[in-house]
Amino acid sequence: MPYNHLTIIERTAIFYRGMGGDSIRSIARYLDRSHSTVCREIKRNTGVTGSYVNEYAQRYADTRKAKPRHNRKWKNQALRDYVITQLSIKFTPEIISNRIKIDDPRNKQMRIGTECIYQWIYQDVINGGKLYKNLPRCHKKRRKQLRYDLLRGLLPNRRSIHERAKSINNRVRYGHWEGDTIFGTRSSGYIATFVERKSRYLICAKLCDKTAQELANKAINLFANIPKKLIKTLTLDNGKEFAQFKRIEKSTGIVSYFADPYSSWQRGTNEQVNGLVRRYFPKKMSFENITDKMVQEVANKINNRPRKCLNYRTPAEVLGGGI
Repeated sequence: MPYNHLTIIERTAIFYRGMGGDSIRSIARYLDRSHSTVCREIKRNTGVTGSYVNEYAQRYADTRKAKPRHNRKWKNQALRDYVITQLSIKFTPEIISNRIKIDDPRNKQMRIGTECIYQWIYQDVINGGKLYKNLPRCHKKRRKQLRYDLLRGLLPNRRSIHERAKSINNRVRYGHWEGDTIFGTRSSGYIATFVERKSRYLICAKLCDKTAQELANKAINLFANIPKKLIKTLTLDNGKEFAQFKRIEKSTGIVSYFADPYSSWQRGTNEQVNGLVRRYFPKKMSFENITDKMVQEVANKINNRPRKCLNYRTPAEVLGGGI
């Protein structure tokens, strides 16, 4: 079974779960990796501070990967000639890698992986060669894979969700909110949504743009209509539109926390209610002509919709019990 290197997403999970007190074995189970893989990753990438940091770990891994390696297979002249011959008749690296097993089934020395062939080709480019011209698209450089930059939204002075009181997970008390934004097609508009965890009560507003200032203004206005005793904590995602969270805190008295990057399940209440909002404003819909009045009408419908998780009471009825 081929070994797959740890990704930045997995390294970020190791970092945050380690911060949260999870054991190495627990982290390994979560990632569906062996205990030794996670243990080796932490030991290998623990910095001078004595702690594992995902950003540095990924940087070290990228540096190691960039170092030139001398592939012994390339010294196998018969294998080398075979690959070059097949490339010359426009066979792709994947076809070559698998066809050689049919053409020479007994010789284990005549085996090479698809990725290894690509590495040969791009190393040949560096050396001034023309093997790349035999590829279907004749690219001199490999296109970068689309990947998530998990560090995109780690705002300064943010509080991690792991610092939030564990009791909030139980939905026993009112006043704990989750926040997010939803977008129209082609960034045609934005809606800020905030959901109270215990009651599933929704407050939302149309945003003129996605700036942090605009979102903070709308959030402050929305929470101004909520009784103070129902404003305690707010858990957000890592979007840059929440950069003025300190201003929201100062104006409303709420305490903000941030979920781990790309861990929407940590704000499951908000995500679920966003799904209800999407019934009225689908993903492929333009928000250009949506008005704030329309948004408030949708919020009113959702807040007066009986919910199974509330024993078929409405969010408005449940929140009313907390006032």
